[in-house]
Amino acid sequence: MAQAKARTGVRVAPISVVGEQVFYGTFPSQKPGLTVALGLSQTA
Repeated sequence: MAQAKARTGVRVAPISVVGEQVFYGTFPSQKPGLTVALGLSQTA
């Protein structure tokens, strides 16, 4: 957990890192941002 906090600045789990973007919280709360960060959204 200390390594995750040092790298991302947060100490909650789960943590997802995509490039320089950091997402944290439950998967449902992360999903919209992850979808965009991974280029999976239908919006431009």
